[in-house]
Amino acid sequence: MPEVLTPYPGIRTWEDSTGAMVVRLHYEADPEKGLGPKTRVEDINMELSPWALKEYQGMQDKALYRQEYEIDFEATQGARVFYYDHAATMVTSKQMEADGIWPIPHHWTRWQGLDPHPRVPHAFLWCAVDPWGDRWYYREYWPSKIYGKPGNPPEDDNRVLIKQYVQIVHFLESAENPENRNQQEQIYRRVIDYSARAFGVATHDNERPINADEDNYQETYEKLSRVVGKETDWRMKFVDCKKDHESGIALVNEGLKAREIEKDGNWVKRSRIHVVIDKCPELEYQMRTNRYPKLTPIQADKMDPISDPIQKRRHQTDNMRYIENDKPRFIKQEVVRSDWRPMHKGVAY
Repeated sequence: MPEVLTPYPGIRTWEDSTGAMVVRLHYEADPEKGLGPKTRVEDINMELSPWALKEYQGMQDKALYRQEYEIDFEATQGARVFYYDHAATMVTSKQMEADGIWPIPHHWTRWQGLDPHPRVPHAFLWCAVDPWGDRWYYREYWPSKIYGKPGNPPEDDNRVLIKQYVQIVHFLESAENPENRNQQEQIYRRVIDYSARAFGVATHDNERPINADEDNYQETYEKLSRVVGKETDWRMKFVDCKKDHESGIALVNEGLKAREIEKDGNWVKRSRIHVVIDKCPELEYQMRTNRYPKLTPIQADKMDPISDPIQKRRHQTDNMRYIENDKPRFIKQEVVRSDWRPMHKGVAY
């Protein structure tokens, strides 16, 4: 659930994806350090008190500031790719249910991202856009042995056939899934990493496929979906993602910026991007751990900053980038009714 303010300033609690309660003691617990007008520091996407700002400006290594003062124990591993306020971004389905928006309302517009890979399990991510333009990442599927846990995918990771992926996705989006309230989901747009068209087809000198009749991953998904979803008119049809890393990361971080909104008579922080943490623990883990390479002082003096994150376990954050790069938006579903009336009863054309 979102971070909860206790009666004591600087002490906040929240529930993580496992249901454990986390208590955070912050420097704001000391009134001399936490009070005063806040100044926004864009480099770390935070608002600092006068005392904290002075401490931040006085530290040569800004990562150490985040580690020592903001209790970010991974800060020295390299700059974070995604910056967010836990209370403003992370939410549980239980808290959403209390607000009357879980399960996800059917009239919200839905996107789905797919990041396939020939050696590790394929990653699926779902996003719903509400009428106010907020994006809610409410479901994921990544059948790895280390799902939601630290580490690298093992060499003997779970193996799933594309036909099985299609069957699973069909169920998750079907009326049979209890979370869908007896109604099939309507996915407005599916975005795929177009590298899928290079998988499943052997090539020679980048010219033509050796097995010209062999389907690639994307074609296999789309063909099998017509078979699996025949009875319910369900299909998987993909559009190419935009793989611009810098643009995608910038759009995600823009959506993660906290702003104050009024709720139940109080001003609370909320971002435009929300992650249902108990339904998307892998996405939350990757958002928290994705880093840029850390440069040595000599490298930093001679090299431009590296804009691409470290190539390590970022399937779901890639899916998030693909969806955000596709500019997800709410699309009102209008019912068109004809006002035509026949001249006489029983007359039709």
